[in-house]
Amino acid sequence: MSMWLRQKIQAVPWRTELIKKYWLVKNMSEMIQEQVQSPCIGVCSMDESTGYCAGCYRTIAEIKGWWDMGTAEQKQMLAELEQRQSQSLSFD
Repeated sequence: MSMWLRQKIQAVPWRTELIKKYWLVKNMSEMIQEQVQSPCIGVCSMDESTGYCAGCYRTIAEIKGWWDMGTAEQKQMLAELEQRQSQSLSFD
C-alpha cells in the first residue's frame, strides 16, 4: 500500500473499515470463482454392477467426499469421471 493511500486512510477512520471490507469481499469472490462445480446432475441411482452413480459416475465414497476435496482433487476427479463415462459408453 502506498504512503499516500495509508495517509488518506488514517485521516478518516471509517475509510479503514470500508477498505478492509472491500478487500475481504474481493478475496472471497476470487475464492468462489475457483470453486469447481459438482458433477452431480440430479440422476442419483447407483449401478450395482459398477458401483457408480448412473448420473455422475462417482462412487458413494467419492460423492460423500466431494466437498472435503481441494480444488485440484476435484479437477482430477472430474478427469477420472470423464474417462469412466467414455469407457461405459464405448460400444466395443
